[in-house]
Amino acid sequence: MKVQKVMRATGEVLETKEINITPEELAGEPFVCVYGSVRPRKTEGVELLEKEIASGLKAYIRFDVHANLEEGQKEVVHGSFVANMDNIKVLNVDPDKVWEKAIQNIKQDGYSCKAMGDYLSELMGIDTKDIPFGLGDIYVVRLNRNNGYYGAGILALPCMLDEIREEIGDYMILPSSVHEVICVPIAMGMDAEYLRDMVGFVNATEIAPEDKLSDDVFLFNSEGLHRA
Repeated sequence: MKVQKVMRATGEVLETKEINITPEELAGEPFVCVYGSVRPRKTEGVELLEKEIASGLKAYIRFDVHANLEEGQKEVVHGSFVANMDNIKVLNVDPDKVWEKAIQNIKQDGYSCKAMGDYLSELMGIDTKDIPFGLGDIYVVRLNRNNGYYGAGILALPCMLDEIREEIGDYMILPSSVHEVICVPIAMGMDAEYLRDMVGFVNATEIAPEDKLSDDVFLFNSEGLHRA
């Protein structure tokens, strides 16, 4: 099987290589991603593997494609694509087993939960003492898999969200992008409508359309994930 054959079917070709690969190798690295008001890129008109997880949020399966270009060369990632029912049939894999494998992969790699101050310090290369007061109580959360890309997939794993709740208490979730979310403890007393307006403004001015997750704000507490 050529990698191109499956990836062209999704419309998500990131790099085309004439590489022979077995279905088992291609289907070996599924993981969960989450989208909201914007569907995954170039998936209009196809039936996707999807699960509703909260108001307006859906979980999907993405596949990493790995292959060796030449004998003895290190493994190289050639792209990723969102699974749809057509390429699932081509791969000849059971959709339920794909979900199980995807969640297993995510649990194995875990997640990152960093105070906003530490996150900005690393991102911008500045000393934490120069970070505005109060950002130490707000957290940037993303999955570790794929270096954080599509890290908002953590919203599909209540067990991980509950681990965060054990550390910071009930919290609101700002859907920063499909790659990460921001967690604001309820104890900070921030108004949900104010946060919703802020998310909408950032989405409209700073976030690429294909990376937009949602304009809404969510709450995670003992009842699970739901609209704030």
